Amino acid sequence: MFGNEPTFSMPLTTEDLAAALDRQHHEEFEAQLREVERQRQEIERLHAELNAKK
Repeated sequence: MFGNEPTFSMPLTTEDLAAALDRQHHEEFEAQLREVERQRQEIERLHAELNAKK
């Protein structure tokens, strides 16, 4: 009769919450590393441009 009933799930445990927070921090750290690498490449490109003009 009611085909779209919500499925009951247990609330998250402290371990689940800690793991989710750890994943979030890891993802943020990876994003920061990618941004630092992008900036490093941009600086190298600008240095090459300046050296070419000398």
